[in-house]
Amino acid sequence: MGVNIVPHRLDPKGVIAVRNIKARKGEYASYPPQVRGEIVDALARQGIKRLYAHQAEAVGHILSGRHTIVTTSTSSGKSLVYTIPVLNNLLYNPSGTALYITPAKALAQNQRVAMVELTSRIQWPGPGPEVRVCDGDTPWEMRKEVLETSNIVLSTPDFMHATMLPRHRDWSVFFQNLSYVVLDEAHVFRGLLGASVCHVMRRLRRLCRYYKANPVFILCTATIGNPQEFAANLIGDECCAVEKETAPTGNRQVVLYEPPRYRDDNGDLRRRLTHLDGARALGRYVKDGQRVIMFGRSRRIVESSYRKVLQDSPHLQGMITPYKGTYTPADRRLIEERLFSGDLKGCITTSALELGIDIGNLSVAILAGFPGSISSTWQQWGRVGRNKQNSVAVLMAGEDPLDLFLVRHPDYFFSRSFEKAVVDPNKTEFMAEHLLVAARELPLEKEDRSFWDQEYYYEVVKFLHRRGNLELVSREPKKYCARGNVAIFGLRGESETFMAVGPEGKVFEQFTRDAVLREAFPGAILFIKDRRFSVDRVDEGAKTIDLKPLPKNLNNYITLPHLLIEAKELRQTGKEKSTAGLPPGPGNWK
Repeated sequence: MGVNIVPHRLDPKGVIAVRNIKARKGEYASYPPQVRGEIVDALARQGIKRLYAHQAEAVGHILSGRHTIVTTSTSSGKSLVYTIPVLNNLLYNPSGTALYITPAKALAQNQRVAMVELTSRIQWPGPGPEVRVCDGDTPWEMRKEVLETSNIVLSTPDFMHATMLPRHRDWSVFFQNLSYVVLDEAHVFRGLLGASVCHVMRRLRRLCRYYKANPVFILCTATIGNPQEFAANLIGDECCAVEKETAPTGNRQVVLYEPPRYRDDNGDLRRRLTHLDGARALGRYVKDGQRVIMFGRSRRIVESSYRKVLQDSPHLQGMITPYKGTYTPADRRLIEERLFSGDLKGCITTSALELGIDIGNLSVAILAGFPGSISSTWQQWGRVGRNKQNSVAVLMAGEDPLDLFLVRHPDYFFSRSFEKAVVDPNKTEFMAEHLLVAARELPLEKEDRSFWDQEYYYEVVKFLHRRGNLELVSREPKKYCARGNVAIFGLRGESETFMAVGPEGKVFEQFTRDAVLREAFPGAILFIKDRRFSVDRVDEGAKTIDLKPLPKNLNNYITLPHLLIEAKELRQTGKEKSTAGLPPGPGNWK
């Protein structure tokens, strides 16, 4: 049944433009001849008798040993592009291994379920493969066993950087048998995060060479403007690009919406709050039997929207939920399972659910504010209509001038191309940090220049040696090792993590130090799901935020930090130096 915009779902006064995107028929192709019959039969039992043309093209490249990037829209079947080659290899080589890397732990859990489902349908000549998640949530005592016994390991770049690569000798067999490396939602690895992840990939390839492995890299991304350039910068090697859209889609109605204005008690003209209008719309759609996801741009907006829905429609409690990446792993898994099963009818989330997590049969996506890029907008809208049913995608403008410009100029919005995903592997500060960690993993030597830009590599190594971070341990051939202990740093600029603990001792949420200063300072009011707390104290030693019940007379209040910003002129101590003491690049180091 189609979804249509009617007055009681979205306020007609706020609807600026409606575009109908017609359904697209699929284009199909046969399986590449290298795919084993056991896999073809297993997929047929799941109702998949042919591949989409872009899937067949990508699988063909991968099975021919070519690094490949697939950049097609959400729900175009990208997961089969890597699952088929990985399982195909395990039928030939039962001791083979594959590494699946995702920017979000939730996505790893979701993909494990899908992989286990398919492997259970294949008739294996012996025991089926072990598919396990190993990331920062995995208990320390289990990590070695998981990495020693699993064929397919699902993880994050953070875990690779901090644990898997530095301790590679503890699970050397995994690296020796590594045939495929999958980077899912790879477009997230751009900008500052990408500037680190690109070096993690080079460190991985360096260790693979040491263990005489030569894995094929498979990258899956949202639609981006420069797939081949991006992939080459990310992994340090050339990739084939598969870009053509051949998967079928349902009809989609796209709505650009500006919250209407109203006059307050003083007669002043004001605009309704975007996230509250989104919450009203979510409640109406859920009442009409639709399954809805709403994206908010901050944790505070997510919690405020959730309270608004329950305030307007108390009977929806238990049918909708907030979701944030800062919830405890157990809470996140429970919400994801309820979404996937269809138990939940609505979800209000941060960008934590933007990625390709299969959260079931959703039909409406509401974006309370422009998420910052055209690519992210379509990615978030892609959470709905995944089963080819008709869907509605709404962009509600916030107060930001860019938001208002985009919804007021629909022709401009719909004509915009997807942004390029930019990652720069030659940022010397990042290269220096990672080469130091790499020297801890294995001595640096001349052959390593093949993984980095040769000129930059030599200059950074010389700089680290002059500064005393590296020591020369062999002259013929030259080899450098890290001197002393090498601290493992966060890839995302993380600070310390504080746990918000309720009066009963339950951990509700995690906060970074910056978030504690902004949101969870002593005396702050916190709304977590349907409960209200105030911060009793912040324990610096235990890294906990102790919560107490909020007095009823404060239920309608919020707290905001008082920010003091002071700027001082700093004395210049050198020329042409970066903030880390590294010059911009080769030719400037004397």
